[in-house]
Amino acid sequence: MSSGDSPKVFVSYAWSSPDHEQWVLDLCQRLVEASVDIILDKWDLREGQNSYQFMERIVNDSAIRKVIIISDRIYAEKSNDRRGGAGTEAQIISPQLYSGKDEGRFALVVRERSESGEPFVPTYYHGRIFIDMSTDELADSNLEQLLRWIFDKPLHQRPPLGTRPSFLTDEPEVGLGTEFAASQFRRAARGGSTNSANMFREYLECFCRNLDRFAILDPRATNSLVVKQFEALRQAKDEYVRVVLDAVDHESVSRQKLSMYLVRFFDDLLERCYPAKRDRESTDHFKLLAHELFVSVVGIAIWREEFELAKSLLAAPYFGAIKSGCRSGQRDSYAVFWQGDDRLQELRTPEGSKYHTPFGQTLQERASSGALPRDQFLQADLLIHLRAELANGDDRWYPLTWIYVGHHRALEVFIRAQSAQFFGKLKEVLGIESLDPIRELVASNDPMGYGRIRLGSSVLSYAALMLPDAIATRR
Repeated sequence: MSSGDSPKVFVSYAWSSPDHEQWVLDLCQRLVEASVDIILDKWDLREGQNSYQFMERIVNDSAIRKVIIISDRIYAEKSNDRRGGAGTEAQIISPQLYSGKDEGRFALVVRERSESGEPFVPTYYHGRIFIDMSTDELADSNLEQLLRWIFDKPLHQRPPLGTRPSFLTDEPEVGLGTEFAASQFRRAARGGSTNSANMFREYLECFCRNLDRFAILDPRATNSLVVKQFEALRQAKDEYVRVVLDAVDHESVSRQKLSMYLVRFFDDLLERCYPAKRDRESTDHFKLLAHELFVSVVGIAIWREEFELAKSLLAAPYFGAIKSGCRSGQRDSYAVFWQGDDRLQELRTPEGSKYHTPFGQTLQERASSGALPRDQFLQADLLIHLRAELANGDDRWYPLTWIYVGHHRALEVFIRAQSAQFFGKLKEVLGIESLDPIRELVASNDPMGYGRIRLGSSVLSYAALMLPDAIATRR
């Protein structure tokens, strides 16, 4: 079986009850999301078709690689008594098992146990190893065991080169294909699993790798195509934010690994934004996504008061764009993630509707529906800008969404920075050691504290934004 294969799997079960049938449907849906091509009577057997011929596909259809037998009390009884569809399938399956032919094609999932704890298993399967899903908790924890069997990737086998997870989806139409990796990590993180950090890393690697599905292999790509691909990644963006939030909120991922994996993720993302063969494809939609994800993660870190994480992301050197040869220099700063409005200008300015910053409008709209509150995203955009201004260096970050904040309203973090203790943490995110650079930044503009950020008659006031006279005034 090749690494990119989607194995075809037949599912045998009994219509024991509506609840059991729904459980089987839910399991099959999760397997389909993990790139398993499920053959199920409810999906594939239609009125007027021969049900016996459908069941015979278990042995007659060479394309069916595996057969999952879902056994509860009713299934075991019907199999043993040779009654109903379960009995018919037992007559087809049992000769295969008794003869020793294709043993590896069959696996039994136990869905129910007796009052004494004995699993309900058909006679023909006694003595063989089964997968225990007799409770919802076991169904969640042993799903990976089932998938490893389907993909012929046992847990203790040496992993293939590239550490490719065996349960990735390969259907680009469904989405980015990271749904299963995301759900597995989030379940592990919430359960405090010691493997959470590795699963988080695998999710981030899967996210970057699967972006190739959305590559535009046309150097003449139109603005509308770029924006269409960017919009197609919105669901993946929302999922990513939820995953990072879970990683931040649960201590099963150490702060050191959290920071290291996220910095590495953004470096890998830059390689997608600035590929070596840049003349063969357009990656502007990846650049727009990188801008959005970077602001989102900084926003999460500030929101959850993970100041060391925010500091790490803003202080880290990034090499992805330089490594590909698309940019010169020895390293990039966080400013490499900033993107302007070029691709969105003509699309977000229809007749009768003129946006000041089309990308800023798009970002604040997308932030309104995600797990990170919109105000936290807008605040992060401004904080990154302020860090660039306070450093007084070559880095620049124009806050595209500032007009949606309210240019005479103080940011939440600066209201809280009236506490000396809170400011002591915030100043490291801003890259300063004292209050002096803030006072100098405000004083360097006009007496009202207005900065250089303007849109029409609206002007951003640094004094109103940061309240410098109130910072660190309370213990």
